[in-house]
Amino acid sequence: MNWLLVCPIVIPLAAAVIGFAGRGSERTQKAVSLAGAIGLSGAAAGLLSSVWRDGIASVQIGQWPAPYGITLVADHLSAAMVAVSALIGLATVIYAFGDTRPGPLSRALHPLLHALLAGVCGAFLAGDVFNLYVWFEIMLIASLALLVLGGTPAQLDGAVRYAALSLIATAASDCCTV
Repeated sequence: MNWLLVCPIVIPLAAAVIGFAGRGSERTQKAVSLAGAIGLSGAAAGLLSSVWRDGIASVQIGQWPAPYGITLVADHLSAAMVAVSALIGLATVIYAFGDTRPGPLSRALHPLLHALLAGVCGAFLAGDVFNLYVWFEIMLIASLALLVLGGTPAQLDGAVRYAALSLIATAASDCCTV
């Protein structure tokens, strides 16, 4: 069951890396994106089924003790949220096939989408606040890159505002916790 906790993070990360490496072939990149989305949906369904049947699952990555290692935990809510995210990701990948035209936009869209899915799944499965923060930052970077992907002035303006608000919120949360 431990591998089921890692799969919803590793599958989209692998799809993102392979997608970035395969930027030259749009057909290959779309195939990797679809396979990654289907794989994530299958892993999420397996995790949800396992948690439903066996209860809360947890794993320490690398056998490091809890304050130092990465702790992943799946309860009924987090497993359901991972499953919902996987289905939305699959629907987004399928929609993007028909909505994007060939070019730089479509070559970066699919890997960034999978990086965002990895961040979302990691945040739902994070077992401590530090790792939750790390996954939030991964989501922030991927969503910011997706926001500026077209390069229009409105997108760049929105990205600057998004980044500024994120930095203010991060600084406020750091200030309040010290």
